[in-house]
Amino acid sequence: MSKVEITLNGETKSFENSTTLMDLVEAHGLKVNAILIELNGEAILRSQWSTRKIQQGDRMEFLRVVAGG
Repeated sequence: MSKVEITLNGETKSFENSTTLMDLVEAHGLKVNAILIELNGEAILRSQWSTRKIQQGDRMEFLRVVAGG
């Protein structure tokens, strides 16, 4: 498999090109209901995480969701 480089939370990282957003969430031990994923400036629906694959040059941020008023 080939590798792609993305920027994840401000750091350049290398992953397999078949890696999905959910793969990254699980690899980082994050709670699915506690984060939002922003990919290239766009919030990605949780329902898309399992099928959306990263691509060369993607800019991705894990954002913690905090409840409050």
